[in-house]
Amino acid sequence: MQMQDTKILKNEIITTLEFLSLDSLKLLSEFVAFLRLRIKAVSQPAVSERERTVQILGEAGLLTELGPNLRRWAYTSTATLEEVMAGLDKATSQSLSEIVLEQRRAKAW
Repeated sequence: MQMQDTKILKNEIITTLEFLSLDSLKLLSEFVAFLRLRIKAVSQPAVSERERTVQILGEAGLLTELGPNLRRWAYTSTATLEEVMAGLDKATSQSLSEIVLEQRRAKAW
């Protein structure tokens, strides 16, 4: 019964569209766009702030997977985080992010 009600309602709406003015159709179009955004937002699973950050950085090209050479180097490294941070502190006044961005621009990983 509900399927039949849906079909009847859709048919009534479509028939009514023929009688609406251009301004009314534009307003209806904006409302439809709003509804689509609401439906999309409700249907998407909740994303954590971390996941959203990773997504944004990835889309901007600032977060990528390590290439095979860097992956091998990272897996075989024995340096501790403290040693790396101390080395970076001595080597430059740039932040780690600035160093990484500079290196990514310089090499094709």
